[in-house]
Amino acid sequence: MKRTLLCALAFYISLICSAQIDVSPIFGEYTGKIELDVSPLPKKVNYVISKGASEGTIKLVLKSYEVGGSPYGDITLDKVPVTQSASGFVFGKLEGVPCYTTVTRRGQKLDANLTLSLEGETNGVKGDELTVGLKISQGKDVHTKFVGKKVATSITTIQGGNKKADVYYHINGSRVVKPTKRGVYIINGKKVLKP
Repeated sequence: MKRTLLCALAFYISLICSAQIDVSPIFGEYTGKIELDVSPLPKKVNYVISKGASEGTIKLVLKSYEVGGSPYGDITLDKVPVTQSASGFVFGKLEGVPCYTTVTRRGQKLDANLTLSLEGETNGVKGDELTVGLKISQGKDVHTKFVGKKVATSITTIQGGNKKADVYYHINGSRVVKPTKRGVYIINGKKVLKP
């Protein structure tokens, strides 16, 4: 009986471990244009994706959000569920998430209680492109659409340098096209004795 329970527990733990997805490849900063339904001109903004509060979630931060000349600061969505699909990572639906921030209007700082919702079916990361449809509510709904690319913050791939062939010169400074096996040459700026 104990052996059966132990085997069942081991099987259950292996299922849980295999069901967890690694969302760390999408962590980073994305820069792009955000379109607001209240403003005709798209603005350049940054989103930051980092580790979420629980497994399989991310923290999505819209940096330095501004509407109508009023800066709202950073808009944060924590616990955004993420699933992996064939084309990339897809964000789950979120409705009515509270967000507390400070808005500056006419030089005066005011507390703002916002309600956030992820809209649309295409929210997620495909390759190095982030797409987010966000509804921000504070009395009036503001619909935003962001499309941006990941900002490279480090070396992602290492590329080897091209190895040039050694260049031979005589001691007097003239270039040698076909050096003999013996002699004193200058090779890549160093005096070398070829025996």
